[in-house]
Amino acid sequence: MDRAVGKRSWLGVAFGLVLKAVAIAAMIATPLLGVWVASSLAALRNGPVWLAFLAGLLLFPVLPLAWELWSASRRSRRAKLTPRVLSLSDRLILRTLVLNAAFLTVLLVTQPSAAFTALSARGDWMLDGRHDPSAQAGRTKLFGLAAKLEWLYLAAHKNPFRKPTPPPEAQPIPTPSPIPTPGPIPTPSPSPSPSPNVSATSAPTPPAWPVTPQLDPIVAQMPDWAEGTIQTLGGYISQRAPAPFARLKAVHDWVADRVAYDADSYLARRYPPQDAQTVFKTRTSVCAGYANLFEALGRAAGLEVLYIVGDARTQDNDISGESHAWNAARIDGKWFLLDATWDSGFLRGSHFEKSYSTEYFLAPPRVFNLNHLPDEPKWQLLEKPLTRGEFLRQPALSPLFFAKGFELLAPDRSQVDVQGSLEVSLKNPQNMFLLAWYEPRGSDARRDCQVEDGVNPHVTCRFPRPGRYDVKLLTNRQRTGTFNFIGQLQANSN
Repeated sequence: MDRAVGKRSWLGVAFGLVLKAVAIAAMIATPLLGVWVASSLAALRNGPVWLAFLAGLLLFPVLPLAWELWSASRRSRRAKLTPRVLSLSDRLILRTLVLNAAFLTVLLVTQPSAAFTALSARGDWMLDGRHDPSAQAGRTKLFGLAAKLEWLYLAAHKNPFRKPTPPPEAQPIPTPSPIPTPGPIPTPSPSPSPSPNVSATSAPTPPAWPVTPQLDPIVAQMPDWAEGTIQTLGGYISQRAPAPFARLKAVHDWVADRVAYDADSYLARRYPPQDAQTVFKTRTSVCAGYANLFEALGRAAGLEVLYIVGDARTQDNDISGESHAWNAARIDGKWFLLDATWDSGFLRGSHFEKSYSTEYFLAPPRVFNLNHLPDEPKWQLLEKPLTRGEFLRQPALSPLFFAKGFELLAPDRSQVDVQGSLEVSLKNPQNMFLLAWYEPRGSDARRDCQVEDGVNPHVTCRFPRPGRYDVKLLTNRQRTGTFNFIGQLQANSN
C-alpha cells in the first residue's frame, strides 16, 4: 500500500484530499440545511421545531449507519465477496449525501414558496430575543443565504395579472425617493409651497398626504353623457381639471368610485377579461381590471400612467401576500404610486363593501411598500429597494397607521413567538383611541385585547391556548364609533 501511494503524484494526492474535504463539508452542510428549512417551516407555522431536529438526527447519522449495516448484512450472505472500492468513511459520506439531498429536495420541491417565506421570515428563529452584535451578524448571514433561494419562490409563484414585459428601451426609469436611514417611516407633512416665480398651475405640487377622502366634484357631479367611452370621460376630466394632480385625483376617484370589486371571481380564482374596455363596460373587476382601466383613463386624460404588478399583503392573507396590480403616474418628472382597488372598498368575508378612500393615493413610497412589493424593484421608488425577505419581515401596517401619526416600537417583525401573550408598544402623538383584537388563524372567533390608551399606548393580547393568532389594530378619533384598520401582526403562542 505504501509503495502504491508512493508512486502517486503529489498532484493526485492533493486532489484526493481536496475532494474528500469537499465531500465531508457537503456531508455536514446538507443535513444542516435540511434541518434549517424544516425548522423554519415549523417556526412559521407554530409547529414542533423538535421534530425537524429529530428528522435531522435520523438523516445523520442514524439512517446512513443503518443503511451501511443493512448493506453489510446482505454482503455477508453472499457466497463470493468482491473487494470493496470505497472505504467505510467514503460509503457513509455518500449515503449521508444521498439521504439528505433527497430530504431537502422533497421539502423545496413540494413547498418552494412556503420554504422561501419561512427562511426569509423565520430563518433566525434560534436567535429570537437576542440583539447582540454576534446575533445580528448571524441574522445577516442567515437571511443572506435565504435570499439566494428566492428563485424557488419566483419559479413557483405565477402571477395571473402579469403582462408581457416591454423592451428595455420602452421602459421608463423612475428616479427613486431618498429615505432617511436610520429613522422611522415618514409621517405625513404639508406639501412645499410653489416657488414664488412659478405659478401653481404651471408647476403644481402634490397635495399633502393623506389627501382628504372626499370624492372630487368633477366625478360626483359628472353627467351621464361624459361616461359614454373612456376617451370621452378622459377628455371631460382633462377639460375641467387642467392641473395634473387635480386630473389624477379625478381619474383615481372615478375608478375607485365607479368600479366594484369582483368578489366571486376573486374567491373562485377564475378571472373574466380584465382589459380596460371590458371593465369600463361591466364596472366590475379584480385588481388587474382596476389598474388597466386606471392606466387607460389616465392616458385619455393626458397623464402618464403605468400598470404595475407584484405581490401585496392584506389583513386577510398570510405574510407572503398574493398577486396584485396597481399603478404609477408621473407628474412634473416625478413618479407617484396609487392603488385604486384598495381605495375602492374591502372584502368582508365573501362580500365586497364599497368604501371610498384616499389611503393609497400618492402615499409615500416607504409607506406604500409596507404592503406592496412590485416585481421590478425600481417601482418601489426607493433609493435602496426592499428585498423580498425584508418585505416579508416587516410588520403589515396600513398607510392610515402613519397618516394618524403612529409609530410601532415593538414588535418589529411581521411574526413573533410569544409565551401566552403578545405585548405591542407604540407612539401615539395625536392621542388617537386604539382597539385591538386577535383571531386564531383560520377562524373568526374574535377576542379583544387589553389596550392602554395615551401618547404611549400599550396593547396586551392574552391567548387562551397555544396556536397561531392574527392580531389586528384599529383606531378612531373618538372613543366610540367606527374604528379603522391600521395594521396586523402574527403571533405564535407556545
